[in-house]
Amino acid sequence: MSEQLFKWLMGLVVMVCVPWLLESCRNLRKTDYRHSEEYLKERVEKIYANVALFYNRLYELRQSGQGRPTQWPDFDSLYCSDDWNRHVAAVMELDDKRGMETGFFGWNYWVCAEDFNFVYASDVEVIDKTGLQATVALTMHNGERVVPVLLNMVYERGDWRIDEMTSNWNHHAYGSYEWKLEMENYIRQYSDGSNLRG
Repeated sequence: MSEQLFKWLMGLVVMVCVPWLLESCRNLRKTDYRHSEEYLKERVEKIYANVALFYNRLYELRQSGQGRPTQWPDFDSLYCSDDWNRHVAAVMELDDKRGMETGFFGWNYWVCAEDFNFVYASDVEVIDKTGLQATVALTMHNGERVVPVLLNMVYERGDWRIDEMTSNWNHHAYGSYEWKLEMENYIRQYSDGSNLRG
């Protein structure tokens, strides 16, 4: 191979490989950042900011007598783990079979109440983070009601997602309620069909 051809091939390799290496490094930094506590805190703040935005708009519509929106965002699909979504689907299927008007979800885990006023989350704090799992605490405000919430987070589908919500986790004023655990108990109780309405 001639020296000139070798130089030309090396130049081609550099032109192709350097941009690829730079892009790979950028992607690696993005991935590393997504696993940082700083990103996790921002992620939970954004999740609850979007939840609050929707429910506060809904509250405004209700107050002005303009009714309710025809489409609701699917916060569970957007922000929760696959396992959480499987539990919710199984519970809703059981509620349908049982002919329950309200069913298991008698109150809303996103706003920590049956009803909602002006809602927002505050005091988001990463309590623990190990690998692809983490625990995040926050305070949910719903009108005058203030509820401590603990989230078990998992990293899946390229981002952090909620795998368990525990309302009143430090037992302020009300008892603690682990949503996914309670869904599991409900599914176990009614999935065999013996307790279903005939």
